Amino acid sequence: MKLLKQHPIIAFFVLAFALAWSIRIGMNIASIDAAPLKLLAEFVPAIAALIVTAAVNGKAGVRTLLGRVRKFRVNPWWYVLVLIGPAALQLVSIGAFVLVGGPGGQFQFPGLVLPIILTIGIILSVGEEIGWRGFALPHLQSRSNPVVASLIIGVLWAFWHVPGDITNLSLLTLPSTYIAFLWFLGLTVSGSVLMTWVYNRTGGSLLLMTLFHMGLTVLWQFVTLPQAVGQFGPAELSVVLMGIVAVMVVVLDARMRTTQEQISPVPLLEAQVSIR
Repeated sequence: MKLLKQHPIIAFFVLAFALAWSIRIGMNIASIDAAPLKLLAEFVPAIAALIVTAAVNGKAGVRTLLGRVRKFRVNPWWYVLVLIGPAALQLVSIGAFVLVGGPGGQFQFPGLVLPIILTIGIILSVGEEIGWRGFALPHLQSRSNPVVASLIIGVLWAFWHVPGDITNLSLLTLPSTYIAFLWFLGLTVSGSVLMTWVYNRTGGSLLLMTLFHMGLTVLWQFVTLPQAVGQFGPAELSVVLMGIVAVMVVVLDARMRTTQEQISPVPLLEAQVSIR
């Protein structure tokens, strides 16, 4: 308990990795494909955040952290941005790929299954976002500027997913596995920067973070992508475009490069993201 209070952010990341990796690696070894265990693994960042917050800040801190999920009163344009922005970049990447001579993708509207897919996406996303943006981001921003905090979370976020994607050790022998991971790393890092920007600008709304998180991948569930050319296709192009947008945000918004005021954890959760 003392270690949790002295090093809350380290304790959070250790718990988030240890618990999730134990579940996922155990599932891979036992060849188990159980939805409840997958759901539990996705909620590990939230579980880790709640454990550390309860140890450091008590029930009041837990209420404050969970209260961020219910923060919905923000400028409606932010909803437009997080709901349409990622999908728009992905659609542009598909269109650009076709314009330069690549094959087009095939869109398959899910019909009545769409609400189910979106609901599952939101549930899985909130399990992660309570941890990554709800807990880790405010703590990291109290020690460094938003860009550095975003990069740390983006890199760890990518590695946290590794056991869920490497279901067979033979994949580790394939160069394509590492190339795919680098593209995924680019997605998590650039996405992390953009999510930090939105988070700070909306007063710390985890609801918007959940929607943004879901939007990063939901379109690909409706589109059968064309074969990539030399490991480069629309999905990879969308990562490049998102990286460009992330760099533009950092360059144009000086507050993304400004270290936040040093604040203790509980006030941090309550007021850290007051910049608008």
